[in-house]
Amino acid sequence: MVGGTNTSGVTVSNNTISNISYTGTGSGVAYALYANTGNAASNIIFTGNTVAGVTSAGTGTNSGLIVGGATGGVTIQKNSFSNIKNTNTVG
Repeated sequence: MVGGTNTSGVTVSNNTISNISYTGTGSGVAYALYANTGNAASNIIFTGNTVAGVTSAGTGTNSGLIVGGATGGVTIQKNSFSNIKNTNTVG
């Protein structure tokens, strides 16, 4: 996670992230990489990361990478995402 008000100048690179899960059935979600700084010029780089096996039984939407809020200045390049799924059968 990259966060905190006015965080800037962060590079997240060449990581392997796997088997992340949320086992609840509420609105929780699973995610591997996340940035939320509230800074429009964050200068955050996600590059060369491999994300696999992000699962949830919750009602939210899973993601390999989330950039939230008013976070700007983010570069996302050369990452690999696979097997991201939701197993919720109720809705």
